[in-house]
Amino acid sequence: MRCCCRLLSGLLPPEAELWLGVADGYCAGDVPASDLLAARLQAWEHLRAESCEFASPRVNAVRAVLFLLFPDDDPSFEDASVLVAHFVDFCEGAGVPSGQQRVCLAEAYGLSLGGQAGA
Repeated sequence: MRCCCRLLSGLLPPEAELWLGVADGYCAGDVPASDLLAARLQAWEHLRAESCEFASPRVNAVRAVLFLLFPDDDPSFEDASVLVAHFVDFCEGAGVPSGQQRVCLAEAYGLSLGGQAGA
C-alpha cells in the first residue's frame, strides 16, 4: 500500500513524509507500534474537523496514509479485504485511478495482472 501512497505525494502535507517513514520503519522492524500510534494521532490532528470531507482529495490522501499507521495485529482490522477496499476507496477519492493502483500493487507484490495493466 506504501507504493500507492507515493502516488499521493502531491496531495499530502509535508509532515506525511514523517508518518510514512514511521510506517516504513515499523515494517522493517525498526520502529515500535507506539510510534505508529503517535504518527496516527498526528495525522488525525492534521485533519481535524475536515476528516469527513470525503469530496476533498487531500483529506482522502491523508486517510489513505492512515491505513499504514496501524500495527499488523490491530484488532480494528479483522478482515484484510475490508482494509484494502477502504484503502482503495480513499486512494480513488484522492484521484488515483484503480488501474494505476492495481499496477502499483502488482509490482510491489510481484503479481501478474493478466493483461489488466492500466485498466
